[in-house]
Amino acid sequence: MKNTFKFVCVGFLFLPSIISACKEEALPTVVTEPVTNITATTASSGGTITDDGSGNIHSKGVCWATEINPTVEDRKTDDGSNSGSYTSQISDLIEGTKYYVRAFATNKAGTAYGNMETFTTLTSLSQSGGQIIADHTVVDRFDDIPQYYIDKVK
Repeated sequence: MKNTFKFVCVGFLFLPSIISACKEEALPTVVTEPVTNITATTASSGGTITDDGSGNIHSKGVCWATEINPTVEDRKTDDGSNSGSYTSQISDLIEGTKYYVRAFATNKAGTAYGNMETFTTLTSLSQSGGQIIADHTVVDRFDDIPQYYIDKVK
């Protein structure tokens, strides 16, 4: 009876270890924030980690590429290692180019990706403030174009 009691007691001591070893590790859950502040060479995005999965977050950020489904093997930001929401600054972009971006978060189970967002960087012309060149004169509004030029172009 003493041996059975010892066996049961030892079994209960190791039971939590056995159960935790059998648990499947889970990836974090992350949502990609919309892309904003788009210029010819930069943009902003970010993510929200809604579930850490199994374990602490080791790294987070956004990754981007000109091909669909970017990964951390492509260009990426490093936005720390805590949970919650974060903002990412995307830089060194090429003007007039379509990009795909996804938020990511990594824990001991691996890297998870958020939904994919797309954006196109501006061109130098689209950043000129919307100015119009008429008769070698730069104007900011259509109404500022000299009437004689409008009459000549009609």
